[in-house]
Amino acid sequence: MSESGGNGLFNELKRRNIFRVAIAYIVVTWLLLQVVDIVAPMLALPDWVGRLVLLLLVIGFPVALLFAWAFELTPEGIKREKDVDRSESITHVTGRKLDRIIIGVLVIALTISLYVNFSEEEQARTDVVSTDPQPTPEPGEVIATEGKPSIAVLPFANRSANEADVFFVDGMHDDLLTQLAKISALKVISRTSVLKYRDTDLSMPEIGDELGVTALLEGGVQRAGDRIRINVQLIDADTDEHMWAETYNRELTADNIFEIQEEISLKIASELHAAMSPDEQERIVDRPTDSLKAYEAYMFGRQRLATRNTDAVAESIEYFQVAIDEDENFADAYGSVAEAYIIQVNSGVLELKDMLDKAGPVISKLEELGQESGIVYNAMGGFAEYSGDLELAEAYYRKAIEVSPGYTTAYVWLALFLTNFTGDFEGALQLYQTAADLDPVSTLPRYNLATQLSSIGRLDEAMAEIEKGIEIDPTVATSYSAGGWLLRNGFGRVAEGLKWSQKAAAMDRANLGFVSSFYLSLGDFESARTWREAFTSFNPGTSWAGQQEIELLWYEGKTQEAAEYAISLLDRAHDTVYFPDVLRGIRDHFLRVEREDDALDAYRNIYPELFHDVPNVNRSNLQAAVDLVLLLQEVGEATDASTLAGNTLPVLEITPVFAVYGKGLLDVELQAILGNRDKAIDALTAIVDSGWNMYISPHNLNLKSIADDPEYQRLMGVIQQRIHAELSKVREMEASGELARTPDELANIDFDLGL
Repeated sequence: MSESGGNGLFNELKRRNIFRVAIAYIVVTWLLLQVVDIVAPMLALPDWVGRLVLLLLVIGFPVALLFAWAFELTPEGIKREKDVDRSESITHVTGRKLDRIIIGVLVIALTISLYVNFSEEEQARTDVVSTDPQPTPEPGEVIATEGKPSIAVLPFANRSANEADVFFVDGMHDDLLTQLAKISALKVISRTSVLKYRDTDLSMPEIGDELGVTALLEGGVQRAGDRIRINVQLIDADTDEHMWAETYNRELTADNIFEIQEEISLKIASELHAAMSPDEQERIVDRPTDSLKAYEAYMFGRQRLATRNTDAVAESIEYFQVAIDEDENFADAYGSVAEAYIIQVNSGVLELKDMLDKAGPVISKLEELGQESGIVYNAMGGFAEYSGDLELAEAYYRKAIEVSPGYTTAYVWLALFLTNFTGDFEGALQLYQTAADLDPVSTLPRYNLATQLSSIGRLDEAMAEIEKGIEIDPTVATSYSAGGWLLRNGFGRVAEGLKWSQKAAAMDRANLGFVSSFYLSLGDFESARTWREAFTSFNPGTSWAGQQEIELLWYEGKTQEAAEYAISLLDRAHDTVYFPDVLRGIRDHFLRVEREDDALDAYRNIYPELFHDVPNVNRSNLQAAVDLVLLLQEVGEATDASTLAGNTLPVLEITPVFAVYGKGLLDVELQAILGNRDKAIDALTAIVDSGWNMYISPHNLNLKSIADDPEYQRLMGVIQQRIHAELSKVREMEASGELARTPDELANIDFDLGL
């Protein structure tokens, strides 16, 4: 009976087309939801519209089935099913129509679904997520920021009751910048440039105009017990209108902080239409640590490290060590402590051997962790550079830029690397320009950019960048020392340049060494030694102090003492010592005592590329190449000397006389070494005609072959007159109180540079 009753009900449901109506309703529902999904964003409808449509359709489903059961479609219209004679029923005809409707609607729904899915995938590839990984830049390639959507994250307000929380708040601000810096399609202004806008009275459009950005993010952080509240607002820099705002109220855990930063970063990228690759998305959602204590210590360490102050860098190492102790797998903490060690080597605080010993285990841990970040790769690049693996160093620096395109430190370190080791001055210039673009109202990028501009002979532009840096922050001594050097070496205004240099020394006694070099270029050895000794007392044991001693002794003709100093510097870091001067001191002494093989070994260890079958001569090793030609001649390697000279001459032809890594007298020296007396005199004449007015040592062995030439002696007399004129200006300025006679008088001088 139950089976018969069941079959009877099934057959009746089938006869009344209940199953067809149900299928048709579901297919139509699917089609309507597809349409709503497409239309809602176009009409900017709120999210609840789609949910409401779905709810109404679900409610309508049983209503439709009841209607199909109770009513029937007839030629006379819709009638109640019980009023229709079974012999006249056309449900079988209606069923076929429903079949056709179902098939038609299903085709439409499938077509729309395929279109939507294809469009989303295409959008993901082009407008939202780029599936192609960002290529590692080739040497010299511009790491462009032009045309990208840009943002400045203003310092967060500390809304906590505890004033000490300002360090935590600043750390969160810095870390959010680090997150955003991972997005290659976004130009993110660096921390040093945005800090000046803390508590500013400037309007958002004014800040946006100064920083050259299209959007600004401002916000505040409130920390109370085990809770944290963060509110942020994304603002259009042109219109001052809010683009997006959100408040996050969460339990204070490391995971929650990272989740908030992830949400903010992704929302900013979405609002600014900044494309992200899958790798970039993965890096943003990655959690560097699960320990809140480790994270706090790390943030405090990064703030100290950013100052580059000697004491602050040492303090940052202590914070990073706390972070590592709390989380032994915190990769960015290891990377940061390695960066700090490398910075200490650059500043002369840490010996190279000590740095390698300390940083070696840190780098090994980073290799074990395999974590991708700009900080990690930059640290590994620095360690590889100082370990002598230059190919690996460049690869790591470029990888740092690839994974963190907004990390300005990586641009600067790679630019220094290119300058010191490859001679790619144009490539370094492009990197410095990008760093300055990412950090537009900071002084250091201007100094670096000015140095690089001067290296390729663009002296007026270099001076403009220095003056721009002083305008940004007149308290940075480095700007004045760079300006002084440029005035002397680029424009021949030695006395004026000395004034700038002394101002830098008055502001920061680490610049005393620059003052010594000015007196040396004027042939005033007594004053040069006074200032050099003051520098050595202030900063004893550094490679730079030793290097200056070599130069002074060499000018004085004390070659044995110069060589002893030079030998002691051979194990120093490459970019903290100008090795050509060191090696020249060694070469000159060893030639006199017939230890030429020892001199060759020194050159081979520092500049192995000059001993290749095809010597690799570039701007960074140009002086060493010229000096080595003479040494090879003296040891009877005439063929090697000729090959090296042949590869050196083309580089000399394209190198400016007055520049960082400029050629100066090198073309004169090489022609003299090769025995081309007339060419050497012609080259010296051209240099003198261009305004050369700096001391030339009579102990220069490279010029020995032309020292007795009457025209050479006449030109040296012209130079000596110019030096005497500049030295007379210096004495007048010392007498009038414009310059200090000794380092002790610096505090009494009012250095008016007329800026």
